[in-house]
Amino acid sequence: MLKKGGTLSLLLPNDPGIVWGIGRFFYKIRLRKIGWNDLRDYDLAVSLEHVNSIQNLIRVAKYMAKTHRVRIVYWPFRIRVAEVNMQTIIHVTKL
Repeated sequence: MLKKGGTLSLLLPNDPGIVWGIGRFFYKIRLRKIGWNDLRDYDLAVSLEHVNSIQNLIRVAKYMAKTHRVRIVYWPFRIRVAEVNMQTIIHVTKL
């Protein structure tokens, strides 16, 4: 629970998204270069951690704006479209 004026900052992967998918593709190439031959463990870990799509998480944050101050920042392009960015940063401040 946040104290009045406290801020919670979340850094969320934009999965599913074009840039996130491209980044994941190149990361898997890197993993193969360092010796990971079977990437099913990596795929499972990402799948289990990214259960909620970024679009739904942004909707939850916008709903919280009824009772909190919410600031949403997209990275790296700062275009307000999750699918063309790699990550979304959400700052929630208790009023």
